[in-house]
Amino acid sequence: IGIFESITSSMTSDVKYSKYLELLAYYDDVIRLPNRNYISEVIKDRIEKFKKINSSFWIMFIEIRNFGFINEIFGHTVGDEFLKSVSFEIKKAIPREWILGRFGGDELVIVTTCAKKQVIIEKSLELINRFSKNWQVLGKTFFANINIGIAGYPDDGKNVSELLKNAEAALTWAKRRARDVRKSQYELYSPRIAEYILN
Repeated sequence: IGIFESITSSMTSDVKYSKYLELLAYYDDVIRLPNRNYISEVIKDRIEKFKKINSSFWIMFIEIRNFGFINEIFGHTVGDEFLKSVSFEIKKAIPREWILGRFGGDELVIVTTCAKKQVIIEKSLELINRFSKNWQVLGKTFFANINIGIAGYPDDGKNVSELLKNAEAALTWAKRRARDVRKSQYELYSPRIAEYILN
């Protein structure tokens, strides 16, 4: 019995440690969302699946404006809580089968399932509208909106790096337009975007 209890305890400890390592490898340590590694794996799996059924999905690259400013002025505790609030708000707005992750810093990524382009556009506008309000976190009130860059498989990339690169390029262009018109923007990737950014 003693040996059995010892082995069981060791196995339980190993399982807990394994889960802890998985959390470190695949989840953001601040807001417990999937991280860059996990998102890349999800996109890879989506590509394999949707290639077989000859269908498409989308990458939505989201930048949270003013996040760095919030961290500097209010501190990282408020910044972390703000990120949690943002994540919760976005997760409420998207279908359950879509995956939301933190790519790093002020950038989040949504990996969709099969959806028409118009659905993605409408969802982008809905998200932008949700952020056109004041945020209250830990007694602090501030304003922070978002811009969104979008790339679709297979038209805008046939592998993980291409899709992420082109979604981020679309985001860069959305940010430029947002500065010009002083309003949050979304942008769908097109080859002309890459040309403009390089020039």
